[in-house]
Amino acid sequence: MSDFLLYTKVFPFIYIALCLSFATFIVISWKNIKWGVYLVCAFLPAYLIRFKGPLDIPMTALEVMILVLFAVCVLKKQVAIPAKTEIKKNKLLLIGGSLFLFSATVAMFVSPDFRAAAGIWKAYFIEPLIFFIIFISVIEKEDTKNVIKALGFSALYISLYAIAQKFLNVPIPTPWQTEMRATSIFPYPNAVGLFLAPLIPLLIYDLRFKISDLLSKFFLSATIILSILTIVFAKSEGAIVALVASLSIWLFIKLKSRGKIVLSIIGSAAIVAILFLNFFPFPQIKEKLLLNDWSGIVRKTVWSETWEMLQNAPIFGVGLSGHQTAIIPYHNAKWMEIFLYPHNIILNFWAETGILGLIGFIIIIIGFYKQLLSQKSEIGIYLFLSMTILLIHGLVDVPYFKNDLSILFWILIGMAILHPKQKIVD
Repeated sequence: MSDFLLYTKVFPFIYIALCLSFATFIVISWKNIKWGVYLVCAFLPAYLIRFKGPLDIPMTALEVMILVLFAVCVLKKQVAIPAKTEIKKNKLLLIGGSLFLFSATVAMFVSPDFRAAAGIWKAYFIEPLIFFIIFISVIEKEDTKNVIKALGFSALYISLYAIAQKFLNVPIPTPWQTEMRATSIFPYPNAVGLFLAPLIPLLIYDLRFKISDLLSKFFLSATIILSILTIVFAKSEGAIVALVASLSIWLFIKLKSRGKIVLSIIGSAAIVAILFLNFFPFPQIKEKLLLNDWSGIVRKTVWSETWEMLQNAPIFGVGLSGHQTAIIPYHNAKWMEIFLYPHNIILNFWAETGILGLIGFIIIIIGFYKQLLSQKSEIGIYLFLSMTILLIHGLVDVPYFKNDLSILFWILIGMAILHPKQKIVD
């Protein structure tokens, strides 16, 4: 019997509430499939609700929602990619996505633990791609604002819970309470930054077109502010650096020629100050940016061991869910634990899906940016910033190999595909 079933024996109302929630979701999705998509976007963290399904297969509430949505789409014959989108026009996305899925499937059989790999394959590759297909089949460009509101709703309750941890003594999971790092509903603090940071540019985009709607303006403004505070309270340094870098990129794009010169001078002065001045706070910033603090040393050690491991498995990698097992012979730093992933987006995909999987991912990213550059839509710059935040943070963390993050990644790509060349004005 699973932990979930044991838990619901003690608190049976939880089981009843979950069943009622699924039933309600089915009814809503059947009546209006777009609302089903919005609900998935609003409750991406529902993967935290885990239980055993038929044949004792591990499942999550988020997974059930996606499968229900897919069944509704099929029954109502609403899955029609070529008729609804321009995906065929972007050969890079098509090629990259196909290679991505093929490599992940091969990696499932390469893995030393087929059962665990099958779970990863299902949760991080199949289900996100199913949701992507649904998304671009039923969502129109006019629905973008509702998608962003739904994502904003998830950002709001995640932020409010983290604020409660910070100021109302709501428990923080071990061992993060000793550092007072807010984790919100997640088991570790970096999950907060990984989820919230890419949403902030989208919320800012929607805010720009809600000037006359005071309620929406308040909701978006409050969510943006609380999300930034939550990232700070979580002490998610990768997310903070990614946000600052994306802000600099946005300013550089928006400023006129003279402004670009001023920004370049300020940026150059900041770099010089960080590298050569030895009074507070420059040495601390330099230490973190050069990864010479404790967290940075751990990451560089993990990268070094992973690189050594990949020299003996450069083509196929070590398979999905294979890193922790395959790294053992190369793990000489006994003073630290073996992590689930290498904490670098390049090494993550290479180790888990092999060199072809990494190439497929890179092709998808190139296709995404190409799509934005060719369309030049108003939302394009904000989608550009969201993906850039994800990639910058991915230099030191794991921004894809997680249920909610993998779906968020494909939502960004779906939104890029949906928007034609003209500007979008609400």
